[in-house]
Amino acid sequence: MVPMTRITVTVDEATLAELKERVPPGEVSAFVVEALRHKLRIDPIEELLRQLDVMYGPLTEDETKEGEEWYDQIRQRLFSTLEQ
Repeated sequence: MVPMTRITVTVDEATLAELKERVPPGEVSAFVVEALRHKLRIDPIEELLRQLDVMYGPLTEDETKEGEEWYDQIRQRLFSTLEQ
């Protein structure tokens, strides 16, 4: 088991209310850890994308469409493989 450390966080009331609606008692820590890990993985990717936009300019509409089509094809292949 990974060693854990207790911390204190402050959230606005609306966020806390939504958290209480969506997450069962006793599972809040696991939910928060998962959310933090997700954010820590995504932030560097978003920063890289910002840097690429500065270096090369934003994607054109055609490039975006091509990327979406490629993603859809890969996703379809993955799910068809999992269904077998």
